[in-house]
Amino acid sequence: MTTLRVLTMNTLAAAYVPYTARRNVLRAELRSLAPDVAALQEVEPGQVEDLLGPGHHVVRHRSADPDDPVGAALASRWPLGDVQHVDLP
Repeated sequence: MTTLRVLTMNTLAAAYVPYTARRNVLRAELRSLAPDVAALQEVEPGQVEDLLGPGHHVVRHRSADPDDPVGAALASRWPLGDVQHVDLP
């Protein structure tokens, strides 16, 4: 039997709330869960790689506001093929 571990989580962006203590807990728990595919919301550039560790292919979905670094991301242990962006009104 083959298992695919999928995770979705709102990380509550570091830009919006105190993050240092939460980062250590998020990082340890996400790495222990070792998802094959992860959909993370309220993440900043570089945060996905920091939380999940090396070896993931990451595609970011930016906020509608170009000045807001917080968005969503899809991370996969396998390369992602054709990626298309669909705006969510």
